[in-house]
Amino acid sequence: MKPRDHRALVRQAAAIALALGATALGCSTRGPAPDRDHDGYDAVDDCHDANSAVSPGASEVCGDGLDNDCDLAVDASDPDCTPP
Repeated sequence: MKPRDHRALVRQAAAIALALGATALGCSTRGPAPDRDHDGYDAVDDCHDANSAVSPGASEVCGDGLDNDCDLAVDASDPDCTPP
């Protein structure tokens, strides 16, 4: 299964929201994207903005089933988890 580029999906959703009229969708087009988990990365850069242990600046935790460092690779497919 190919990992998804979450940043590209967020940007695509934002473009669609603007095209449809963001206020009709209940969205705001003002200011930066929110940082829902308060880890210092907004929803555009953070691949899991509901979990503060997951962000581009985090270390990969091998075996937890998450892409902790947002490099689009999880556990066995992540070079950070392969033994040298």
